[in-house]
Amino acid sequence: MRKIAIILPGDKLPLPSVKGGAVESLVQCLLDYNEKYHTYNFVVFSVYNEEAALKSRSYKPVSYTHLRA
Repeated sequence: MRKIAIILPGDKLPLPSVKGGAVESLVQCLLDYNEKYHTYNFVVFSVYNEEAALKSRSYKPVSYTHLRA
């Protein structure tokens, strides 16, 4: 299985997309699709948000790194 790293721009909106955002929502759709079919292993770097950190635990083929701004 291939690994893909995603580094989100900005310092305001986290992933999983709990606060919206165009880029974040698009990446969230990709991760949701991958959750169903397990095609890739993703490594996601995102700004820290407590709600997003809790939600990220439910994704199996995704490794999240939440960075504090």
